[in-house]
Amino acid sequence: RCCWICENWIEQSVSYIPGWSGPETAADEVASVYAYFSIDGFTKPSRLSKMTEKFFERHFQADKKSGTSGRKPFVNEQGRYTIFRGSRMLPPSMLPVQIIFQVNDGLVVAQDLKSCALHRPQAVRLHYDGRPEGATTSILPPVPVPVPLGGGSTEVAVVDRANV
Repeated sequence: RCCWICENWIEQSVSYIPGWSGPETAADEVASVYAYFSIDGFTKPSRLSKMTEKFFERHFQADKKSGTSGRKPFVNEQGRYTIFRGSRMLPPSMLPVQIIFQVNDGLVVAQDLKSCALHRPQAVRLHYDGRPEGATTSILPPVPVPVPLGGGSTEVAVVDRANV
């Protein structure tokens, strides 16, 4: 039996932590993060919001299997680290959902999550927050905007791996 409103869709939270999820050397290297999901062919990015959380060492125990050995998030003087977090509603499925992250203007696979090879290379259209260049205080548009190139086309990157 399922709820007639949600039809058993679930909210899935996703996060990217500079220095832990990726190869960054400073927290301020990351200005924006978007998550692309396989359920829609990696075409609709979900904007992740930048926030800080209190650092607890036990949450970041490195192990050789996760690929995070020797890395830690960047902790500030107040004992907090930067995290980009968002969520997405996902339909019921027995198949794993794959995720690709866009960090700034490049696609990455988070190093703190399991990853797998895609069946075939996937072209992903890159996005940005839609504000004029250099503006940080104007209102964000409701959805991310494709990165424009000359001649009316948009910037695309090709990936062959995704997080699971």
